[in-house]
Amino acid sequence: MGKKKGSYGLWYGNDLIPLKFARIAIEMLDLTAVVNIQQMFVIQNEGKEKKSLEFAFPIDDTQGSVISSKIYVDDCYFGGTQVKTKEEEKKEKAQNKRNRRGKAKNKSQRDKFQVNFGTSCVEEKVVIEMKYVIELKSVFETRSIYFNVPYIFSESYDENSLVTIETEMEMSSKILMINSPYSEQWKLSHGPNSTSASIHLSIPKLEKDFSFSVSIEKFYDPRAWLIEDKDNNYCASLLVLNPQFSVQTHSEQKFEIIFIVDRSGFFSLLFFFLFLFLFLFFKVSHSFSFFFLTL
Repeated sequence: MGKKKGSYGLWYGNDLIPLKFARIAIEMLDLTAVVNIQQMFVIQNEGKEKKSLEFAFPIDDTQGSVISSKIYVDDCYFGGTQVKTKEEEKKEKAQNKRNRRGKAKNKSQRDKFQVNFGTSCVEEKVVIEMKYVIELKSVFETRSIYFNVPYIFSESYDENSLVTIETEMEMSSKILMINSPYSEQWKLSHGPNSTSASIHLSIPKLEKDFSFSVSIEKFYDPRAWLIEDKDNNYCASLLVLNPQFSVQTHSEQKFEIIFIVDRSGFFSLLFFFLFLFLFLFFKVSHSFSFFFLTL
């Protein structure tokens, strides 16, 4: 099909399969984004020959990390790579042994996520689902956050292809501007403590990168988010710090700035004992008014 092995998309043997349908769902929370991509490839395998299945997607591992990838052959789950518990890994190994299927091999490079799903006989279609999380870039001069999905995630499209993009974002302060080729289609919703925005697109194919930048009002304010996953029973905290300060120095003078972040909780314990000491001290001296003034 005129493409060299290693191009982005799905390879069935030595053939690069055209993309029929893609759904891109983006959940953006401040400086992070979770991207779910579902791609469907239609294969005409008249001889019903068994060939290798290999998938390649452009992603820079300095900014993003793939969480999972799954493949379905003719509506049946074939295999995948994902984060699993030890018990789940044991079950999958036993299942693979019964089915005589090899485990998907991840051959990721710096700018490419590449998976070999093994060999299979495809009669009609292949569906690939992948999920990755990415750290977004900040532009301090414009107080904006930049997001991008490369258009070249598949280098071959079916003549009747369709790509849908659903984006949901939430920011801790007022969104001042969204710079995007589809700026007029964004829907904004302002809440008491945050601002959300969304867009839904349906296009034949991506002719260029789907990218946008969002400028927020309180870009330099420290902020924290609590992310809960009720299905897996865990939660995580996202802390965003964009410090801004001026340094008086000569143009030729070199200086070093060191940030120290305490994750051990040592200083919180220290402040607790300091507070307890001050409380007992002022309680004994009956200087309650001075105590509250110092706070």
